[in-house]
Amino acid sequence: MFMAAIFMFGDGGPVIRESVESASGYMEAIDVENGEYEVIYDDTGVVYQPQIEGYRVRLVPTDTRDRDDLVRRLADYSETLGLALDPASQDFTIDLARSISASEWSRRWPKRPRWLSKWMHGNGPPESQIDKL
Repeated sequence: MFMAAIFMFGDGGPVIRESVESASGYMEAIDVENGEYEVIYDDTGVVYQPQIEGYRVRLVPTDTRDRDDLVRRLADYSETLGLALDPASQDFTIDLARSISASEWSRRWPKRPRWLSKWMHGNGPPESQIDKL
């Protein structure tokens, strides 16, 4: 199944990762146990359920799809960031994920020395799987 972005909602704004694997690796089992993630979506609105396996978290897609709620949450968040994106656009979720990823990458640390920055962060923001088509 093709994924382009995973949106994890909890306290504060959404955490965005470029794949299910990256999102699972980001999550900590103790945070899942403590209920810190309200809802997790992919870019199409499919809801994911976190499952704890030892100290790891695995995200499992459910049969629930709620793109309207995803777009509403992301539209509210993009408004707080001052982004001029159209929530009615079919590509809204991906466009927002790209904008946030680019913003986070530009604020990365360390930036100097360049070899260390490149080693830790690569040459640019993470690419979503949709960018690889």
